[in-house]
Amino acid sequence: MPEEKPYSEAVSSGQYVKKSGLDGKYDNVRRLWEDAVTRLMLRRHLAKLVDDKKKKLQRLKVMDLGCGGGDGVDILMKTNAKDPGIYEYEISLVDDS
Repeated sequence: MPEEKPYSEAVSSGQYVKKSGLDGKYDNVRRLWEDAVTRLMLRRHLAKLVDDKKKKLQRLKVMDLGCGGGDGVDILMKTNAKDPGIYEYEISLVDDS
């Protein structure tokens, strides 16, 4: 399909690789501060949504519509139920199964 060609070319050229460091879209400020704060702000609302769905025995469905690399879904999938302590494991709110 012709519409898949630009995406395939971008992927093969490495434009969707999440580089970290001091520059670029995924710089250390975004990865270690902005995304972490966004997840912290989403945690309470996402936890309530997940809990409501569990009580109704329903699955949570998320659709990310737009032009991009799926950063919104990435942030949702990395949102934890709480901050893990030193001896605790991270518990994801949204399971990818």
